[in-house]
Amino acid sequence: MPDMQRRRFPRSAPSLVAAMLLAASLAGCGGGGISPDDVEADISSRLGNEVGATIEDVRCPDSIPSKPGETFTCTAFVRGGAPIEVPVTVSAGASFEWHVDATSRAGADVVAKVQPQMRDQLNDPGLTLSCPETTVVADGGQIDCTAVDSQGLQEPVTVEVHGDEYQWEVLGD
Repeated sequence: MPDMQRRRFPRSAPSLVAAMLLAASLAGCGGGGISPDDVEADISSRLGNEVGATIEDVRCPDSIPSKPGETFTCTAFVRGGAPIEVPVTVSAGASFEWHVDATSRAGADVVAKVQPQMRDQLNDPGLTLSCPETTVVADGGQIDCTAVDSQGLQEPVTVEVHGDEYQWEVLGD
């Protein structure tokens, strides 16, 4: 059997720098850390089930902390509702925990509570309010609705949710 010789290639500075950059990038994304994709998938499936709504998208930061107790925030985009900020806490290893105080609100319930207030305060008994059929909103969050007055003028309205209470604001001129 022929004698095998090892041949060494000289390491150039650029190839050494490239190897160090590759190692640094792999250290940040592989080795047992939390993947943004995993967090996004978990929030998307569980939050949707908890509140009975469709989560259209979840976005987390590309760079996620790795030490237990550290936190970061993802954003869940709900069909027909305002985005929800989701605080996430890093646990041991590659695990994490999150919790959101968000509830599903039926548009008819929002209208039933807010429309009479608007009619009274704006002195317009013919005013109608329409809101999304169902939306998910955290306490302090907003629901985008539309009001049409007796003259047929249509104006956007934001309804801010505080527990079982609603504050509204007409956004028109």
